[in-house]
Amino acid sequence: MGYQPVQSTEPDFFEALVDDLSGIWDLEGLPEWIPCTDSYLLRGLPTTAERVKWLRKAKAEIVRRRIQERVDEIAEAYENEDAVMVDVLVGAFPKDLELHKSLSAAQRQMWNDKAALAARGRSGELSAREPLVYFIACGDDLIKIGHTTDLASRLRALRTGTPKALRVLCLIPGSRDLEQALHRKFASHRVGREWFSPCTAITDFISKSQAEDI
Repeated sequence: MGYQPVQSTEPDFFEALVDDLSGIWDLEGLPEWIPCTDSYLLRGLPTTAERVKWLRKAKAEIVRRRIQERVDEIAEAYENEDAVMVDVLVGAFPKDLELHKSLSAAQRQMWNDKAALAARGRSGELSAREPLVYFIACGDDLIKIGHTTDLASRLRALRTGTPKALRVLCLIPGSRDLEQALHRKFASHRVGREWFSPCTAITDFISKSQAEDI
């Protein structure tokens, strides 16, 4: 029996794609056509646009996981009361971020905040120094477009109010003016207040924003 490629509609497609691409350390620096051609999962997608879309999503997730590993190492050193290792890891962290040239200034600040909190045993917190507009998926049915200066606290509040899994889809530095402009832009897809249906217009906007940030 011939191999049947995983389709993007399958729940495990994204995890499989991330695993497939994670072995390429310089993935961020490669022209997009190379992984789109070399990855058997991406080759199985029907259009170039869809391959690029999933490649960019996977790249962003791989970067996130690699940096989170460094933050977790800092948190582990703190838990082990190894002050010397904490200092070494925190000192090296800005250099670790420099490896990921696709990060925006806001993303770098967020990660530096997380590393600093981990060094003080507060890795579950996130200090947002600038306001963010967020897109958060609630299950597969709804997307919330909101505004916050404390994402971790906002997520905790949202999770207490819904039984469905929440996923942060996109973060954009911006004020309430941007949030309101996006609400107007997607008004025809509004379900209620800050909640919207996951239409093509919104998912395309998210993909474009991710592509500009990564």
